[in-house]
Amino acid sequence: MTGILNRDIEFAEPIWAFFKSRLPSGVRACRGRGPDDACSCRADRPIAPSYSQGGPLATEAGRSAATEERMPEDSELLVEQARQDRMEGRLRDALMGYERAAALARVANDMGQLAHAQRHVGDLHRELGQNRAAEAAASEAVAVYRQHDGDASLDLANALRVLALAHESLGQSPAAAASWREARSLYLAVGVLPGVHECDQHIAHLGLA
Repeated sequence: MTGILNRDIEFAEPIWAFFKSRLPSGVRACRGRGPDDACSCRADRPIAPSYSQGGPLATEAGRSAATEERMPEDSELLVEQARQDRMEGRLRDALMGYERAAALARVANDMGQLAHAQRHVGDLHRELGQNRAAEAAASEAVAVYRQHDGDASLDLANALRVLALAHESLGQSPAAAASWREARSLYLAVGVLPGVHECDQHIAHLGLA
C-alpha cells in the first residue's frame, strides 16, 4: 500500500475516488506530495510487525507472553521454576525467571535471595554470550555476598566463578585470575575439590599463576 501511496504519484480524480473507496476502515488516504504536505495518516507511518501472522517475531513474542503468564509473583517459586527451565534447556525463560526473582528480592530487601538470583542471571547471560551483562550481574552477586555473608562462603565462591568466566570471555585475564584465585581458596576451605581443580585449570590456562 505504501507503494501505491507514494507522494510522487499523481492521481486523476476518478482514480483517486475509486482508490479511497477501496481503503480499509480507519485508513485515511493521503495526497501529500512532499515534506510540506506531511500528515499523520497510517500510510505515512511505519507498520508495526504483526504477531498474528506467524514467523520468528510471533513465536518469540508468544513464548515470552506465555512465560510471563505462568510466572508466580514469589521469589522462591520463581527461582524453582527458573531452575527447571534451565535444566530443560529453556535458557531465555530461565533468565527471565531469575531476573524477576532478583527484582522481587530487591524490593523485599532479601539480600541472600538477590545475590543467589543475580549469580544465576550472570551465568545465564554468559551462556547466551552476553558477557557484559554477565559481568555486571555476577559483580553484584559477589558484592552482596561479601556484605552479608562475609568472605568465607561457598555461595561467594560460586559467584566468583561466574565472574571469573565472564572476565575470561571479555579478555580480562588479570581480573579473571584474581577471581579464580579467591574462588579456589574458598572451595579449598569448604572441601569442594572439583571447584579447586577447575580453578587450577583456568589459572594455568591464563598463565598468571
